[in-house]
Parts: sequence; structure tokens; C-alpha cells
Amino acid sequence: MKTSILMALGLSGLLIVGSSCKKFIDVKPELNISDELTIVDGNSAQTAVRGIYNQLQSNDYYGYTFQTLGLFSGDNVQYVGSQTVNQQLTNHTVLADLAAVGNSWAAIYNTINRANNVIAKVSALPVSTTFTETLRNQLVGEAYFLRALAYFDLARTWGGVQLVTTPTTSAADQTLAKRSTLAETYAQVLRDLAQAETLLPNTTNRIRATRKTAYALHARVALYQKDYTNAAAYATRLIEDTNYALTGPYNSFFCGKCYRNSGVGF
Repeated sequence: MKTSILMALGLSGLLIVGSSCKKFIDVKPELNISDELTIVDGNSAQTAVRGIYNQLQSNDYYGYTFQTLGLFSGDNVQYVGSQTVNQQLTNHTVLADLAAVGNSWAAIYNTINRANNVIAKVSALPVSTTFTETLRNQLVGEAYFLRALAYFDLARTWGGVQLVTTPTTSAADQTLAKRSTLAETYAQVLRDLAQAETLLPNTTNRIRATRKTAYALHARVALYQKDYTNAAAYATRLIEDTNYALTGPYNSFFCGKCYRNSGVGF
């Protein structure tokens, strides 16, 4: 009798432990969510656009690494340290396995993919009293501008690249994407800028892309293409804008307190 009771209690304990383990193991991931839940309303749309800027300023992109690819390879910075990465860039002996190059490449395409998600999803969101058409246009316009900037950086660093304009959920999605020519890559940049210029507000903002920001990038892209007519035309739009002025003296640009007291708007 005692043995039967003990066996019954033991089996009950196993069932309880088994069900508890199942609940413990079957935990929904908190770092990843379904793609269907990422951009569903105005708040999540704004968060997604901030995510593009966050990737843009990441350490492997404008935060540090991408900047060093051009600075150390050029003749306006002299590197006197001992880091192998910077020495390869300075001496123009870059090897194919240099991590800095691969990391920057990945960071730029991550920026593009985030922009692709915003362009595809925010454009389809319905407007409301709290999510106006003006705000929706601004967010989509920022995504177009940031994608244009990313492809411009790819073009001026690597030449023609793979043009990916739809959201990617895994690396296998784009394995068949072929490399485009430099002319085709610049054409994509200009298409994105044209879209951005029609959607972005014509305001002045130091930390977010506006139509004026798109004009500035358009002028620079035109210079790279030796299209001096458009370079002058788009630059003139900013030069004649009374919201902008040269900071003087020049070194005050690098002084936060001096800059804030200068009255110059950006």
C-alpha cells in the first residue's frame, strides 16, 4: 500500500515537473518579434525611422569605421599609430579580409534595409488625427533620403553595387542580386532624392533630414558625376537661403558654446 502511494506521488511529481519544464522552455523571444508587428501605427513608424538614424550613426558607419576608410586612405590625415587596420588604409595595402571594410559594408546595407522597411510599410499606413498625411510623408521622405545617402556612400567607395529596394528578412533573400553599374547606382540615388524632395518638409532642422538636406546631398552627388549645372543649381538653393550663413571665425564651429551663441540656424 505504501509503495503504491509513493509511486503515485512520484508520478504526479514527474507530471508537474514535466509541465513546468514545458512552460519554462516554451518562452516567447523578447529580442525578436514578428515582422507583422513592427510598423503598425504612427508611433511605431516614428520609432522605425529613428532606427534608421541609429544605424546610420553606428560605430561601423558614420560613428567611426566608415569615416576612417576615406580619411586614412586620403592625404589629409597622417596616421602615426601602430594599428594594423589603420596602417593598411594609410599605406594602401588593404587586404580582402580587412574586417573594417566588411563591417562598414554590412552597416550600410543594414541602414538600407531599415529604410526599405519604412518605405514599404509606412507608406501603406492609414492617416488619422494623430498620424497625419504630412507626418507620414515626412517619415517616408526621410527614409528615401537616408537610403539615397547610403547608396551614395556605397557608390563613391566601391563603385556599382547590388541595388536592393525591398525589405530583406534573411541573407538568402538577396543571394541572386547582381551588381549594378556605377551609373545605375547613381541613378538610384537620384531617384530616391527626387522622392525625398517631394515628401520632406521645406524646413530647417539640424538633426533630421528635410528638403534642404536633400538639396545639399543632390548638389554633392551632381559634383561626383561632374554635372556642374545641377551642382550649382542645388547648392544655390541653400546659399541663398537666409536660414544659413557661414560661421565665423571658422574655429568657432568646433566650439559648442561659441556655436550656440552665434545665432546661426541649421
